[in-house]
Amino acid sequence: MMDINRFLLYRNMENGDILEDMIYIAENSEGLLADTAAVTERLYKTVNKIIDLSYYHGYRGNLWHTYLAYLLANSENAYSMACEIRGEIEGSINDVAANDFKIFMELFNLDLQAIDENLSVNCLNRLL
Repeated sequence: MMDINRFLLYRNMENGDILEDMIYIAENSEGLLADTAAVTERLYKTVNKIIDLSYYHGYRGNLWHTYLAYLLANSENAYSMACEIRGEIEGSINDVAANDFKIFMELFNLDLQAIDENLSVNCLNRLL
C-alpha cells in the first residue's frame, strides 16, 4: 500500500491530515483489519473534509484528484520554492522530487470504488 512516510519533500502539508486519513482507510478497508464501523466513520468524516475544502476553493470534477493537486500546488518545500524563484532547476533535487511524484501517482490511482465495496458503502464514488 502507499506509504506517505516515503515523502522526502512533501511533508507537513496544510490539510495533509486528510491524506493520512485516506491512507488509513484504504489500508484498513482491505481484509477489514480494523473495526469496520470505526473505519467507516473515519471515511465519512474524511469525505466531509474533502467536500468542504473543495467547496471553499470552488473545485469541481474528481474531488480526490483536485485535493491531491491542491496538496502539490500549495506545499512549500525546497523543490517548489527553488522552482518558483529560479524556474527550472538542475541537480539531485529533481530525483528527490521524482520520488515524491511517484507516490502522488499511486495516490491518484487509488481505487476509491474498491474501498467503497470493501466497506459496503457508497461514499467515495461521490467524489469522482
